[in-house]
Amino acid sequence: MDRISDLSDQELHARTLVAASKEKAATLALLDYLAEVDIRRLYSAQAYSSLWEYVHKALGYSESQASERVAAMRLMRRLPEIKQDLIQNEITLTSVAQLASHVRREGLSTDQARELLQQVRGKSTRSVERILASGSIVPRPDQIQVVSKDITRIIIEVDEEFIQVLERAKELHEDPSVRVQDVFRRALKEFIDRREGKSIRDSRLVQTPASRLPRSRYVKVGDRRIVRARSRGQCEFIDPKSGRRCESRTALQYDHVVPLAMGGSSDAKNLRQLCPSHNRFLAVRKFGIEKMRRYLKS
Repeated sequence: MDRISDLSDQELHARTLVAASKEKAATLALLDYLAEVDIRRLYSAQAYSSLWEYVHKALGYSESQASERVAAMRLMRRLPEIKQDLIQNEITLTSVAQLASHVRREGLSTDQARELLQQVRGKSTRSVERILASGSIVPRPDQIQVVSKDITRIIIEVDEEFIQVLERAKELHEDPSVRVQDVFRRALKEFIDRREGKSIRDSRLVQTPASRLPRSRYVKVGDRRIVRARSRGQCEFIDPKSGRRCESRTALQYDHVVPLAMGGSSDAKNLRQLCPSHNRFLAVRKFGIEKMRRYLKS
């Protein structure tokens, strides 16, 4: 193979064009692969708590590169025409990631996202930033949108502490896959009951004290301590093929190795701590995708 320094200017230009074309094709192929990895939740099987962590650690991309590729892939899944735009240099991967972040943050519909895509086609990255900034919507805590007769959308901004509180509330719920709206509904109704002077004991919305729960569901304090000591605050999922253990330490949940519905107990031997992603991943394996579909994030 010729040394690059020995190439003529014309040969160097030609080979550089080929290399750039191959790099673009490889990037588009990667996005297609990531879409399928995401659908299969293959990252969970490989003991990663998220697709982003998989791209960053398993594939070796930097944090920003991983964020760009995951965001671009997920928006491309909603707007397939983005793939052709990337091929034709109508938009860059960075701009697609910026657009994806804006669409997610503003809660735009697919039609709104498509309209915005038309505005940013052919624009530089800096121009895309200006367009997105000018069209930004600052959501108010009380922003309410009627979606249909039975559904209303409420948009709120929250900080990291709120997210941690929410995850902890879901963890303490009897059903770890409980919907966010159910957590909010329960908390708000309990607040109303207290302000209206109702006895907590009279409220059907308040969780039964742990000491009065059926033994099959109640996890003793001692068992919780044993499980926490064993996990050392880290998700206990291990990929049986590679032996890699999930590194997540965020919002760990207690999971029954053998589900209660299948005769499992709530003692330490049948309990483990999992991150939310691996809790959902194993639930799909146990109960099937159809039963768990509504609990899974797209």
